[in-house]
Amino acid sequence: LFDETILASSDKRVRRTTARILINLANPTPNPVERHNALIDAGILFPIRLYLTNKDFTLKTMGVTLAAMLASSPSARIELGCQPELLRLLINMCNPHDEEVNEWVAKALAELAADSSNFDPIISCGGLNALIYMICPRSKSKKVREEAVRCLASLSAHEVAKTRLTQSKALGDLISISKSGPGLSKLYATATLTNLEHDSAAIRIQTLYRGFASRRKERR
Repeated sequence: LFDETILASSDKRVRRTTARILINLANPTPNPVERHNALIDAGILFPIRLYLTNKDFTLKTMGVTLAAMLASSPSARIELGCQPELLRLLINMCNPHDEEVNEWVAKALAELAADSSNFDPIISCGGLNALIYMICPRSKSKKVREEAVRCLASLSAHEVAKTRLTQSKALGDLISISKSGPGLSKLYATATLTNLEHDSAAIRIQTLYRGFASRRKERR
């Protein structure tokens, strides 16, 4: 399956069928750790990289799906986090036209951020910009926002992420989600804001919240 003549076949049906097989093998349920370790050892990062650089958009999305599934295992998180080129390709798949793709990107980043050693790679590869977009009102998918804010709840323990978030429009979006978001999104947003409550950021958070509460009261 990892033979380059198969992975880069001129027949897109061969490429896509191979990708579907790999996705089935990487499916995170049940008990995926041993399978994921075996796939990493066999070199699955190579086809993921090929898929993400392919002109076939369907194949690109399959590469994102594969990365997100693998990231559910601790050892795979470490391997993916050590691949800045691959991580950048993954993050660049975030786009305003395909919420399904964004959901897989957000899920992959949330899983990767479960390991603090991946904070720096995610931030340096542009992950914060993608996440800030995915929690804004223009992003219509509740699942995308949930996964994105889950990732931010982890990343907000990082000093660079704290600074970036408190200086961006994401702060208002996080406050909005913490007050009126559904279920887990609300919980993750609250956790993120708790991490951001330091020095001048705390004052800005309080100011934004008062404005939000006031506007909400006026609408009622």
